[in-house]
Amino acid sequence: MDQYNIKDPYIQTKGKYVNAEMQKLYKELTTKGSQSLKDAFIVGAIIEDMDIADLDNLMASGTNKDLPEVYDNLNRGSRNHMRAFSRQLDMSNVVYTPGIHQQEKI
Repeated sequence: MDQYNIKDPYIQTKGKYVNAEMQKLYKELTTKGSQSLKDAFIVGAIIEDMDIADLDNLMASGTNKDLPEVYDNLNRGSRNHMRAFSRQLDMSNVVYTPGIHQQEKI
């Protein structure tokens, strides 16, 4: 962030975001995820699904030569997390179908 003169949007208060859309999403997902363990796994899968889609878009549209490896590593981590959430959901007899990214990439 320093190298590219990007302002850090970090807020020290847990659960607070500068971006209003992120704040709304946080509220919605923490409310849903707090209802049960199954709901928490579903929320985890939703978050990873969103992360994978965002990273795929960044990789496809990016021109900065410094970032593809970072995006790829983050994407790989999100796919690993998605598989872990999917296993937990399978054991709970819950079917989660990724809605944002392509399922075969997991």
